[in-house]
Amino acid sequence: MIMHGLKALKASEGEIELTSRNVSVGIVGMNEPFRVMQEGQLKEAILQLYQQSEAVASGAPMEQ
Repeated sequence: MIMHGLKALKASEGEIELTSRNVSVGIVGMNEPFRVMQEGQLKEAILQLYQQSEAVASGAPMEQ
């Protein structure tokens, strides 16, 4: 779900690249307290998002 949210943000980003400085992700679930995704985890998720985008653009097969 987090990657879907980041993909939606990326699709609407315009001229601004997503970074851990301009994006934050809040996580909540049943029987789970609200928490904000740690910066290191967020950086990894954003990096993965851009790597997937580059792979799609180049026609390379995506990893599962």
